Amino acid sequence: MYGESLCSSSATICLRVTRITNSFMSRQNADDGMRLVPAAHGATCEHLRGGAPHGGGGGAGWVGGSKRVDWAQITKALKLRTNFTPEELEDLWQSFREIAGSKEYLSRDEFRRTIKRNFGIMKEEWATKYFRAFDRNDSGTIDFPEYVMGFAAMARVLTDKKAQSLIGLSTGANIVRSGRDARLFWDHPPRRVAVIKKWRDKEVARRTADLVDWLQRDKGLKVLLDPSEDPLTDPAQRFLPHVARFDPRHLAEQVDFMVTLGGDGTALKAASYFDDAHPIPPALALGLGSLGFLAPFSMRDARAMIERVLHADEEPMACTLRTRLRGDVYSRTGTLQHTFYSLNEFIVNRGLSGVLSTLEVYVDGQLVTTAQGDGLIVATPSGSTAYNISAGGCMVSPLVPATLITPIAPHSLSFRPILTSASSEITVRIPETARADGWMSYDATASVAMEKGSYVRLSTAQMPFPTLNLTPLDGDWFQSIREKLHWNVRTMQKPLDALPTPPLPPVALTATDGAAAAGAAAATLPLPLPPADKT
Repeated sequence: MYGESLCSSSATICLRVTRITNSFMSRQNADDGMRLVPAAHGATCEHLRGGAPHGGGGGAGWVGGSKRVDWAQITKALKLRTNFTPEELEDLWQSFREIAGSKEYLSRDEFRRTIKRNFGIMKEEWATKYFRAFDRNDSGTIDFPEYVMGFAAMARVLTDKKAQSLIGLSTGANIVRSGRDARLFWDHPPRRVAVIKKWRDKEVARRTADLVDWLQRDKGLKVLLDPSEDPLTDPAQRFLPHVARFDPRHLAEQVDFMVTLGGDGTALKAASYFDDAHPIPPALALGLGSLGFLAPFSMRDARAMIERVLHADEEPMACTLRTRLRGDVYSRTGTLQHTFYSLNEFIVNRGLSGVLSTLEVYVDGQLVTTAQGDGLIVATPSGSTAYNISAGGCMVSPLVPATLITPIAPHSLSFRPILTSASSEITVRIPETARADGWMSYDATASVAMEKGSYVRLSTAQMPFPTLNLTPLDGDWFQSIREKLHWNVRTMQKPLDALPTPPLPPVALTATDGAAAAGAAAATLPLPLPPADKT
């Protein structure tokens, strides 16, 4: 995808996408009541029908109400968030002006017509989703910065000529994506943090109390704690009762980032609080659990790592956008009963029954197989190192856009685990002919009974779960599978001892070569001494 061109002749859009980026406009401009429009030096909003803006000299600027921002500043800010060059931004401005005319924005209808005509997005449902993704300040219109950042986010989808996948499109204003690489970059310093700790662990509770005190006293942050451990009968026995609690239903709107203290279960607990309504804040996972595959940071480095998070406006911090699964459970009559979100996996199994489970597996509406055995795992790449690997599934990097289908104890020698596209929709159904009902669970939580004829429809959630990293790309993941799963640990072969230099092999000579060689050898011999005088 690098260096690929995305061209639209009818709107003269030609973007050389040097790196695929995923970021969004923050809400600051809307909060300030500020509209940004390119204008010539000294011009007013009525003079905007002229030529394209140029950053050179003291010429062009941006007029927004009574505020004025230089075009060079705008291009610098947009380039930092999208990696578009100034020339590419000028091309985008030209295409934006051709659609919007003299207006400062695109209306909903203008945007829909544009993406339908130029990018083949015909379904009204997807056009609406793209409009919502572009319109990050919920104003009902799309201004030029939103237009640019929306195309940066769409670049991955556009190169595939598909509108069926919004994976990674909605990651919030503070996540900047470039190809497979994603980074945390604050537009403004964070002020609110959620702290989520491991349950029923006195040592973790002590360390959490110390960390909360430091965050409040020394860093001036507003800390919100997890209310799930609070006793219902005696509020005075709550952990740190003087610290406020967050609302699990609205956590995404209440904090800028999260800190988890525990292991993988604590990270899964944090992820369970989010649906697809809002982008998920990034999580800094401190390892205080048993394995901590999702928690690469040591507690001894907690304060230094939090300092890095707080200063991500100066030096962006690497993060992984972990795909999640959405599971919609339907009754045998097709009635939606439950909706769940999972970071690791969904499991459909035989539950308490002692007979083989029978499960029909559909991918994108087509029946691909009928599984007989103990059950089936549908996992994300993050969940590939959990139950999936115990059942014989492969390990997959969390950066791979895939969904894993792994059988549990199949009664077949040929049923092997497979990977499907993350944009595929997977349905697991218990047929009417099955001998028993089944159960469905996700991320080691409570199970849901499934009767014959019911099914669960699984798809990739729109909002990924951002976890902060020590190293960019797959570095943390490879380190974890080496150190925590001992991947490919083996005593190395000893090297062979150095052998002496072998003698030169004898050379076979012909008769002519032999005579010449004998003559040459005789010429090198010392001359014979004269006979001794016997007298």
